[in-house]
Amino acid sequence: MPASGQGLPFPSLPLLEHPAPEAARLLALRQLDEWYRARLRLDLPADPEALHDFRVALRRLRSLLRALRSPSHRVVPRRLSRRLRRLARASGESRDLEVRTAWLLAQLPALTSRQRAGARWLISDLENRQRAANERLRRTVVKRFGPLLERLRSALADGGPVEVAGEPGQPVSVGAVVGQTLLRGTASLEHQLGLVHAITDDAAAHAARITVKRLRYLLEPFQADLSGAAAAVNRLKQLQDLLGDLHDCHRIAAELAQVFRSAALAHAQRTFEEILPWEGSDGEPRSAKETDQRAGLLALARRLGSRGGALFTHLKSDWLEGGAAARLCAELRTIGELAATPRRAGIEIERKYLLSRLPSHVLDFPSEEIEQGWLPGRELVERLRQVRSNGTTSWYRTVKTGQGLQRIEIEEATTPELFEALWPLTSGCRVRKRRYVVPEGALTWEIDQFLDRNLILAEIELPTADTQFEIPVWLAEYLVREVTGEPEFVNRTLAR
Repeated sequence: MPASGQGLPFPSLPLLEHPAPEAARLLALRQLDEWYRARLRLDLPADPEALHDFRVALRRLRSLLRALRSPSHRVVPRRLSRRLRRLARASGESRDLEVRTAWLLAQLPALTSRQRAGARWLISDLENRQRAANERLRRTVVKRFGPLLERLRSALADGGPVEVAGEPGQPVSVGAVVGQTLLRGTASLEHQLGLVHAITDDAAAHAARITVKRLRYLLEPFQADLSGAAAAVNRLKQLQDLLGDLHDCHRIAAELAQVFRSAALAHAQRTFEEILPWEGSDGEPRSAKETDQRAGLLALARRLGSRGGALFTHLKSDWLEGGAAARLCAELRTIGELAATPRRAGIEIERKYLLSRLPSHVLDFPSEEIEQGWLPGRELVERLRQVRSNGTTSWYRTVKTGQGLQRIEIEEATTPELFEALWPLTSGCRVRKRRYVVPEGALTWEIDQFLDRNLILAEIELPTADTQFEIPVWLAEYLVREVTGEPEFVNRTLAR
């Protein structure tokens, strides 16, 4: 079964300015390929991550189809969306049992031999259930996956997005759809997190996790096109993992509570039968005691309580009360505003300010290490840039021309091989700096701390030349003067 969407090119128009139906179609075809490759791995018994990756690829596909619907278009017919949802539900039981079993296995070394008896009893029960769930999933996938894949491929490759009756009009850009979806999702996330006050508020925390996951999947295809999106995706992943671990604790706790009640009832029955052996459930006297599982279950419960408490303390102190969630939501709103705002392709409009020192306020925000150099040229200036952020490295080529408030700028990602081949040509014309990205309302400030000299600059990119804004309080006391258009503060002039 060949891949369907890999390598499908987007036309030269920037991705965010594409009509939403066309961008959704191409992105969905690419994600369909990821799902197909994950499906092939389910047949490999030695691949322990196959089920997880199959479910993740399916979730990404469903999130993409849901998020990129515009008011006048659906990406695929509703009946196919329902079939995807049913298949996603069918894979959920296996994943949940897999998570519970993995946690229990990790606890065994810390338990006493007496406690391990209860833990192994529960692990054996979960493994049996997981094998049965995996077999049910395998049969479901064998039966449904192929026909569903072909119908999705046909809908996306041939018919494309379908119009919604009664909603005529010009398709909106995918940037507008992404921006509005991001703004709505961020508002929901703030509301859901606002309902989390104690570890018992699992429903609200789980709803927040689902929203975080959808926002992350929405932003991931556009990381190279939206300023600050890559850092936001990383922070969303951190919050998703934390909320996911906390939810898993609740699910495991429910499992432990259920089996403990069964073990306690079985122990009470055995005690009764020891007193009146002829009253055994099978009518036969009990000649030997069966192993009591409760000690192991209680030990597991105590360990789970410690883990859940530590996770919630982290969530509360760092994200809810520490301000990390509020900062993330502010970043997401800024990205959403910028995505939804039509911009002229290739035009950079920014103001630049000289600062006396680095504002302490910026240290609470994401930063990235930037090394950039310029190739020889006068009217047409080409810049190479290497960006390190959150343990990952990206490479870009940028062409700029003009000076002052408005300049033409065209940027694209490049490969490390091409970067390494061209980088020696920039010798003697380079700068190194640390950039802090600070959202402020619908705009974003970039604070550059140069690492090869004593210089701090602040820049703000504007949607139009006449956009009005105020210098924020946290920046005002450090501002020396505006240096927009002053040649000595242009990065290429500073390069050495």
